[in-house]
Amino acid sequence: MNVFIHHFLFYSETPESTFDSLKIKYGLPEVFPITNFGFFKSGMLWLKNSYLEIVNYPKDIPAPNSNQLETRFVGIAFKTDLSPEQTLEFLNKNHIKSSEILNEDVLDNEGNKVNIAKIILLNDYLHDFRIFFVFHTNDFFETKEKIMPNEEGFTFKKCLLSVHNSLKVIELFKKLGFTFTDANVFKTFTHQTIQIIDSENLATDIIDFEIQRKDKNINILKE
Repeated sequence: MNVFIHHFLFYSETPESTFDSLKIKYGLPEVFPITNFGFFKSGMLWLKNSYLEIVNYPKDIPAPNSNQLETRFVGIAFKTDLSPEQTLEFLNKNHIKSSEILNEDVLDNEGNKVNIAKIILLNDYLHDFRIFFVFHTNDFFETKEKIMPNEEGFTFKKCLLSVHNSLKVIELFKKLGFTFTDANVFKTFTHQTIQIIDSENLATDIIDFEIQRKDKNINILKE
């Protein structure tokens, strides 16, 4: 099974301003603007080898990641070359705890539920941080990528994932087939890099997030 990162979930209490700031500051192409989907608001920016989704949840739905910063990473969505059914079979065979195949729905302008994806949640690995497989039910992203600019743009290079129980997460990433190098560094088959560090806090967090354009590396959390 070949696994790579499809997108990162970046929570903001002011999603419109965060979206515009990242888009303008780094020249990130817009996939879709901040949109109210009923259950949440979100908008997406393109990083050439992945996507950055800025999200916001209603007041009655607790946002993931309990560090309570106004902006913070709250999840990672993986993609694979297998179907949802094949992926679930792989997870069960390798004793990876997961949900069943779930529907991810949004509300259209008339308030009707519309299914946009199937997802499989990876349970019990990262406290208060959402990791899951996503299987889109349409070709929206493939169509968008065909019209996105391919020159001069930023790509995702590396993130530093701070976790309370690193051994459990390291074992998970090994089972998923990520390439393991020294210093708890993992690479997907598309060369996206995640480094895991131990934390005394229960909350999982991405504390560094590097993007790259040519020879220029930028940590958007330290700018």
